[in-house]
Amino acid sequence: MKPLFTIHAGEYLTGCFLEQQFKNCRVWLPSKDTGIDLLVTDSKCSRSVSLQVKFSKDFMPTHMSDFYKNKLKVCTWFQFTEEAISGSAADYWVLVMQSHAFAKAQFLVIPPSILLSRVAAYHGAKKKYDLYFWISSSDRCWETRRLVEQDRKKITESVGLPERDFTKFLDDWRSIKKIDG
Repeated sequence: MKPLFTIHAGEYLTGCFLEQQFKNCRVWLPSKDTGIDLLVTDSKCSRSVSLQVKFSKDFMPTHMSDFYKNKLKVCTWFQFTEEAISGSAADYWVLVMQSHAFAKAQFLVIPPSILLSRVAAYHGAKKKYDLYFWISSSDRCWETRRLVEQDRKKITESVGLPERDFTKFLDDWRSIKKIDG
């Protein structure tokens, strides 16, 4: 068994959020790393959803020009291998995005197979993916890695590039609502 205090910030933020928002659910931590970071069950433990949680700090203060400061809430960077995504045992991956400027964390909740198919469609098949998820001031979520500046600026206006629009997965907790009763 691993030491007790190995939960990372993203897991903590996700667990706290779930316990606050879904009063009939229970959040469980595994005793070893199996690719499932959190297990969420109904109060009777008869239905469950497994989550793999990833966290990124906000790169807005250190890496973004002034043009973006009022147009975006958070800019993140995640690095995943194709093997980790395709071999995931989790029902959903939760990408936790915590802004420096906003107190409320935001969560991209997406099945790993959909995440992989979407990013492979425009980045191509790779062994490793570097992904930049941005959330605009209008609460739209975009993956922006390798976009030219002109397309990045369009995203701040919530236009263009539908294949990179991940907004429908932003704070999409329907899977948890189903077991919350």
